[in-house]
Amino acid sequence: MLDVAQKVDAVAAAQVRLLPVVDRLGSLEAQLIQSEQHLATLKRDDTVVQEQAIAVAALLEEGRRLTAETGVRSQELSTLVAELARSAAVKAELVEELTRTQAKQREAVAQMAATEDQLKRADVLFRQLEQRRSQVAFAGRKVAAVEARVAELAQASADVD
Repeated sequence: MLDVAQKVDAVAAAQVRLLPVVDRLGSLEAQLIQSEQHLATLKRDDTVVQEQAIAVAALLEEGRRLTAETGVRSQELSTLVAELARSAAVKAELVEELTRTQAKQREAVAQMAATEDQLKRADVLFRQLEQRRSQVAFAGRKVAAVEARVAELAQASADVD
């Protein structure tokens, strides 16, 4: 029995030594489960990181495309600004030409008004001249009639003498 008691004592001693190992094993199993969960999370995080990397690459490409488009738009804007400047210069020239034309038109209207006034005065003078010519012609006929009458009277006076 001694042998059995020794074996039981050996088993008990082994059990005392194994109990902390079993506890430690349970703790390690818990840590292993936790590590597996953490690894799964990391795998998911790795997937998320890869998805985010793809999204960042897409955003980067979109940024490059927008930058190129912005460059094109900037060139178009520069072209439009230059065209606007040319248009403003042409407009200024047209306004200047219009101002000169309006000044000439006003001058022409003033000359036409002056000419019309001169024509009216000339018409009045012409009518006065025609009236005086009529009066002179009438007076000439009267003088001729008086001279004819004087000649008749002179003839009659000579006949009477």
